[in-house]
Amino acid sequence: MAFVECCQRCQSHRNNINRYERLLKTYLTDIERNFIELRLWEEQVALRQINQKASLS
Repeated sequence: MAFVECCQRCQSHRNNINRYERLLKTYLTDIERNFIELRLWEEQVALRQINQKASLS
């Protein structure tokens, strides 16, 4: 993965993480909260995977 692409992907995941964290501070139904928490977890995992791949290169 090229450095620029890696940076763009990381930034995209960080933006999504920040958005989901902001959403969790609002009023949500249990279903909405569960969905947002799952998406937040998925974004965090994806960001960690990119960082691990970058550190191995």
